[in-house]
Amino acid sequence: FAYRGLFDGDIYVRVDWQDIRNKNRRDSFTFQNALDDSSVDEWTFKCWNLHEAFENSWMAHYLKENSYIKVGEFKLPFSKYETESKTYVDYFFFSTVDVSVTRVPSAFHVNGILLDDVVITSVNESVYDIEFVRSNCGADFPLLGMANAEGTSVNLANAQEFTFNLDDGTKVVSSRQETATHDITGTWDMVILGESINDIPKDIEGYELSTLIKNAIGSEGIKVQKEGYCLDRKWWITYETIPGRQNLPIITKDNLVFEGEEINFNVGHGREGRTWHNPIQGDFLSVRRENPHVAVTINGYRAVCLSDCSFSYFDSGIPTLTSLSSTS
Repeated sequence: FAYRGLFDGDIYVRVDWQDIRNKNRRDSFTFQNALDDSSVDEWTFKCWNLHEAFENSWMAHYLKENSYIKVGEFKLPFSKYETESKTYVDYFFFSTVDVSVTRVPSAFHVNGILLDDVVITSVNESVYDIEFVRSNCGADFPLLGMANAEGTSVNLANAQEFTFNLDDGTKVVSSRQETATHDITGTWDMVILGESINDIPKDIEGYELSTLIKNAIGSEGIKVQKEGYCLDRKWWITYETIPGRQNLPIITKDNLVFEGEEINFNVGHGREGRTWHNPIQGDFLSVRRENPHVAVTINGYRAVCLSDCSFSYFDSGIPTLTSLSSTS
């Protein structure tokens, strides 16, 4: 497989196998600190011989002869700096023979486009619809060309349609059905807790916005989490040490541009704060009643009502001490 970014930890491999006692086993082994930091910006290829790794593990001494070894799970470590960097994995596959990989520069990557999926739909016997699902905000998709066909030297970056001639005389037409929109450009402003923050980047990360707010209001009790990308970005602001219901931030979007389209900025309360009671006091467990609820106990034993259990309370019926005199 190929990887790029900062990884931290071991690669975990889970295998199912059978030991010399005919017992089905599920165990694991690891490649310790297998991914170095040299691939922050460039792709690096890694290849491991899993069978050889198994043979060098303790499990090999107990493996039943001619039994099975199955890879059940393969886990890569997480990003070393999860909130501030991204990690990528590509070309991930298993093979029973040696594999040589040559990476050809991608026209998508050159234009800053990362793909999440490619969906191919058959329209009829000779027409296919190909959809590229983006995983980032890249938009300048070139028109698809044909390998080793006449006309592939033309500039397909902005072409809407082109006809390619194959060696056998077949003509293949590549046409652009839809054009991906570009990302929002510009900055936005915010007023929060009476303080103004200007020129906020349109794709600011949560920890960066959190720092800006903390510096503006002079308090550490703010946490910001970011969700989504491109057309649906969200920032969740949590007041961790600032009590009470806070006014909603005021957003100014005049400096944001989205290819002439209207930009919607919605601000609302996600959820209210809460109070944690541990343990729960008895006052929270009582039930509202119109009449008093009285329990009578005698020497620790609770009395039982056998007939009319109604009860009324009158101040006038309570004995009161009105005077006190001494007899000696």
